[in-house]
Amino acid sequence: KLTGKLNFKFKDLVLANKLEKVSLTKLEGSGDYKSNQLDYQLLGNIFAGNFKSNGKVKDLKHPNIDSKLEYSNLDLSQVTILKPGIGIPTQGVATGTLKYKGPLPENGNLKNLAVQTSFDIAGLSLPMEHNKKMFPLEITSLKGTADLNQNKLTHNVNANLLGGSLGVTGNLNIGNKISANTTIKLKTIDLSSIDQFIPSMSGSISGDVKLKGHLPKN
Repeated sequence: KLTGKLNFKFKDLVLANKLEKVSLTKLEGSGDYKSNQLDYQLLGNIFAGNFKSNGKVKDLKHPNIDSKLEYSNLDLSQVTILKPGIGIPTQGVATGTLKYKGPLPENGNLKNLAVQTSFDIAGLSLPMEHNKKMFPLEITSLKGTADLNQNKLTHNVNANLLGGSLGVTGNLNIGNKISANTTIKLKTIDLSSIDQFIPSMSGSISGDVKLKGHLPKN
């Protein structure tokens, strides 16, 4: 049976194509392959921050993955892989974790996949558009967790924006029919800060919205 070990270190690595390039000031890792399983570790610096990952991949022909990724202080303004546009961050610093366990999805089937993620983003700025005019949506803090298991996505997300806060908690079932059991809470949102949508309005709004049931397909 085939076995193997790998260790590597890169310094000032640049990955590029005709349109984009990604720079990693440091990338190092190791791998150990035996009994049709690859155990690996990665460590590196990217987007002015750093990341590390470790895990194992069973059966390389039909990969079954159990891995964890941790990242910290990633400067989102340096992420040029995504084409600039509405909702693509132009500013922000991100820290978080991602755990992935299960086979690679086939034909969009997520039933046997388990994913856990947490994130903390500071100083987030998202380009938005209304009436063909662009404006930035400033989110001073965006924190949350999301767990996907057996086609059920449990989420808890909190944001400070527009002079107040927004919280979204609950779950989504994302099988053949998408259904929600989610609560959205607003607290002291400054209405004058959304004058791109509703001009000449002032004051603040607090409240909550509860969604339960199947979501419309269209």
